[in-house]
Amino acid sequence: MGQGWGLIELESMTARPAAFLGVAAICAIAVAIVVEIERAGRLRVEAARLESICSKCERLNKENRQWQRAIAGAGDLDFLRSRNAEILRMRASIDALELKQRFLKRALGISDEAVWPAGAEVVREGDWKFRGQATPADAMESVLWSARMGDVDHLAGLISFEPRAKQRADDIFAGLPEAARSQYGSPEAVFATLIAAQIPTDYSAMAEIGQSYPSADSAMLDVRIESENGNQRDLSLKFQQMQDAWRLDVPEAVVSQYAHQMLGPTAAR
Repeated sequence: MGQGWGLIELESMTARPAAFLGVAAICAIAVAIVVEIERAGRLRVEAARLESICSKCERLNKENRQWQRAIAGAGDLDFLRSRNAEILRMRASIDALELKQRFLKRALGISDEAVWPAGAEVVREGDWKFRGQATPADAMESVLWSARMGDVDHLAGLISFEPRAKQRADDIFAGLPEAARSQYGSPEAVFATLIAAQIPTDYSAMAEIGQSYPSADSAMLDVRIESENGNQRDLSLKFQQMQDAWRLDVPEAVVSQYAHQMLGPTAAR
């Protein structure tokens, strides 16, 4: 009987390590399966990401081929530029006709909405600010703001003269009484005062409708001005860049006109 119990205990002790080894093997297999499942999941995510990238690349390649066919069909870059310039001229002509039509309607007493070119940024008089002189458009708004506010000091810094106009302005300034020269201090201040007095006070809105650069330091700015009564007019103004600041270029004809008003027909010659 004692030997029987001893055999059972021996068999039991022998079976335990085997059972432990079996459990360990199962755990190892389970861990390996979990690792493989996680790895498969990461691979699926990576595969989806790569598929998305490939799809985007295919779309971009398709768009690129379409652009290449369009360019090949339209011709060279010079031709495209020419077509673009032609389209811009046509838009400008249509816009000018619409403005003329509106003017005729208003002359006949027919009310009509203001005409602003598509995409034009219309700035109302209440939103005008002194925006500095970083661009011709900034300088233009600064000129209107300064004139509206009667800020001659700022306005004097926003204008310049064409070469012949500069000589004419200097001569006019030199011919002023000493008290006047002392009061104004410069030809620019004299003409800034005249410009501020001449610019209509009923301007209610403005928008840039065109811009070109005849040279690196000169620009032609086309603006549309609207008055409080709804009338609109287009102005083409020249700006000159001086020391990284754009200034309204006053032509000789304007200097002569102001001299005529200030000094009289005989003295203005």
